[in-house]
Amino acid sequence: MPMPRKGKAYQVDVAWRQRVESRLLELGITKAEFARRVGCPQSLVTELLAGKRKQTTYLPEMHAELAWPPPLGPLPSKDAGELAYLWDRLDEAGRERLIAKGREELDRILKRDVGKKK
Repeated sequence: MPMPRKGKAYQVDVAWRQRVESRLLELGITKAEFARRVGCPQSLVTELLAGKRKQTTYLPEMHAELAWPPPLGPLPSKDAGELAYLWDRLDEAGRERLIAKGREELDRILKRDVGKKK
């Protein structure tokens, strides 16, 4: 079994997986050939496209091989990854509630910090 590749992991979502599947069909290449060109294990491509993996360090190479612009930077932390995971699974109302709760928490922290400075 190959050693995991070091580096920042980029999150992938359902829409990304669908776009990759479509692009591979358009280009007429298999998942195995795509993995070979990218330089990653075929199992990684299979797991990403099946939704069994949610992140990869190979995203820049994958985008280059698909002739797509580079991906946005990797998530800065595990917690950011968890928030992205939750975000992808929430409906619009759930996302609005999550944003509202986040703003409430930030306001509470800012008020607490202002009180400490007095």
